[in-house]
Amino acid sequence: MAEENEEDLELELAEAGFAFKAEMWATNFFMGYWKHVLASLIVLLLSVLFYGQYQTYVQRVQRATAAKIANVERELPGPVISLSSLKSQGNPDVTDEKLCKAGDDITTIAKESSGASSVEAYLKASELFRLCGDAAKRRAVLETAAGAGRGVLNHAAVAALANLDLEEDRGDEAVNGFTALRDGSTGFLAEQAAIDLGLALEHLGRDNDAQAVYADFLAKWPDSPRADQVRGRQGPTTAGNQPIEDPPADEGEAG
Repeated sequence: MAEENEEDLELELAEAGFAFKAEMWATNFFMGYWKHVLASLIVLLLSVLFYGQYQTYVQRVQRATAAKIANVERELPGPVISLSSLKSQGNPDVTDEKLCKAGDDITTIAKESSGASSVEAYLKASELFRLCGDAAKRRAVLETAAGAGRGVLNHAAVAALANLDLEEDRGDEAVNGFTALRDGSTGFLAEQAAIDLGLALEHLGRDNDAQAVYADFLAKWPDSPRADQVRGRQGPTTAGNQPIEDPPADEGEAG
């Protein structure tokens, strides 16, 4: 009986549970690779720190660039955005000499800056060169802005270059510029480029091509807020803008 009781008391080893196994695996892994884990953690923390420092640096550069441009604008009769209106009104303080000098000063600021603030400075300089009539400097700063700009800033620079091409009777280059913007953009920017392309083709007397652009616009973006504007540019034979017919004459008048 005693032997039978001893056999009954023999217990089999229980298999370790999943949680215990996972804990032991993690412990062994950490003990074996703790140096690698620590190094990765340090790299991650340094990356976050450097990124924060970089963002602070970018913001500081942008504020410094904006302050320098503001100092140049103080020497002008008004902000760059208002100078075209002031010049058209015959303001005696808006002289070509002042405008070109301001354009040169802002170009220097743009060269000393970087990123979006630099591109914005080049675009302001291009407007000053447009107003003072220096097409060569205007093209140079716009080409630099187009090469460095991204998104909306790139769109603005390329569109300005295309408009300059139109002014200088370089129609093919203008059409190519607007076409590239339309095909390479999305949303609002693509719509704007399509409208600019149509207007450029009209300016060049290529009415059939312009009508094709407008038709394509309405096919792609029928619900666009500017769809009515595009329909207004369509010719009288298009479905979007049928000619208004005279009402039929009264029978009494016909007699």
